[in-house]
Amino acid sequence: MSNEQSSRNRMIVSAYSKPMAQMNRMCFRNKVKSSLPDEYKPFIHEIQKGKQPIVDSYGRATYFFAKLARKRIPIYQPGTYMFESGVVNESPLNVTAHGSQQNGAILGNGCALFLCKFVAKLVCNYEHEKKTRSLKQTTLVNECYQEALCNTLTELAEEDKNEHGRLIVMKEALISLMEEEKLEAKYTAMFYAKDFSCIREMNESKTTI
Repeated sequence: MSNEQSSRNRMIVSAYSKPMAQMNRMCFRNKVKSSLPDEYKPFIHEIQKGKQPIVDSYGRATYFFAKLARKRIPIYQPGTYMFESGVVNESPLNVTAHGSQQNGAILGNGCALFLCKFVAKLVCNYEHEKKTRSLKQTTLVNECYQEALCNTLTELAEEDKNEHGRLIVMKEALISLMEEEKLEAKYTAMFYAKDFSCIREMNESKTTI
């Protein structure tokens, strides 16, 4: 796809995404307050009233973010287009929890709260790593961030595999914060936990036939 086409697509998605984000921001704010564990709430921030939302490379808009060092990590609101993780209902990659599909084309409340929890826990783990090493830098410390990301993936990849299937949405944004944008293979694979689980199940079913 050419840069001109990408730019046009981003503008089209943004035109739809911004009104949706504005329309449901109060509802999502209330969901965060009522459903997110108290320990994570202080790490979730909202763009000030009258300010423009964060818009990612696809044109998806959100008014919510987490701060890690001086970096802002977008937290997608319900109603956001899920280009990387959305699958059709009949797909083997379909994640069903509580009687409904969790990883369709549009982000739902439960999955949005999970991504909220993941990013907040990442910030918690990062601050813990800094404290353990007696560091006070306000800029991003790569070693602390990499350790925090690996720990957070280890703690939450299983939940994503079983209930959401959305972590891949965050991969580009989270890995881009690393100095060399490289992550050990076993941790990179955790972003794709649902995919690998599906492949394993398909292979096992073939060997039993």
